[in-house]
Amino acid sequence: MPTEKELLATCSQVGNLLLNSGAETFRIENTIEHIGKAAQTPIVCYSTLTAIFITINESTDTLFIKPKMGGYDLKKVDAINQLSRDFTQQKINFNQFNQAIKNLDQTVTQTPFTLQVFGAGLVSMAPMLVFKATWTDLFLSFFVGLTAFIFSKKITSYYDFPYISEVIGGFTIGLLASLLVKFNLGDNLYNIIISSLMPLVPGVAITNAIREIIAKEIISGIVRMTYAFFVAGAIAFGVILAIEVCH
Repeated sequence: MPTEKELLATCSQVGNLLLNSGAETFRIENTIEHIGKAAQTPIVCYSTLTAIFITINESTDTLFIKPKMGGYDLKKVDAINQLSRDFTQQKINFNQFNQAIKNLDQTVTQTPFTLQVFGAGLVSMAPMLVFKATWTDLFLSFFVGLTAFIFSKKITSYYDFPYISEVIGGFTIGLLASLLVKFNLGDNLYNIIISSLMPLVPGVAITNAIREIIAKEIISGIVRMTYAFFVAGAIAFGVILAIEVCH
């Protein structure tokens, strides 16, 4: 069995990884407490979006972690969930579990950018099927959606200003859609805009916020929902600004 210091260090790494990968706070707490049970050491964990507290019941030691909330990496969340299940079911020992977590922390699981761009284009076409739009608007939404996605991602490498990528993405969509319709290349301005917005919509943040509130993690749920509203507001501001500029 690991020492208390080793167990706390591993649990802190697990919590940091989960939070930076976009996991819900109740998932973080449950995972860490199950790891403690598997290691025959009762652990209590309390997590928010900005801090994680881990303590051992029979000890005065308490570990405080202040991670920086990152983006979303659901592959890592799934990998940690599987590793914790294997550890609790005694399929792997603590040393193997600890080493796997360290390896996962150093692994980059990001999808290639070209595939992300292509996926953004496909997502932009999906609402057009609901609108029963023309083939022209279907193609244009693919083009506008992936172009806005590229601009919103690239701008973050030059400016680390809050919500600037969402504003630029929304502005790009509004500008391109307005120009395409103005020059009679597109048929329906609002169909193109609504469809092209899909890659920028904070769907995971909204889903996690609802899951947090349902799990009675009210504070974390409200914080996530507020973040999602600010993102949506930034996108809408960019779109409205572009439409006003064009008209």
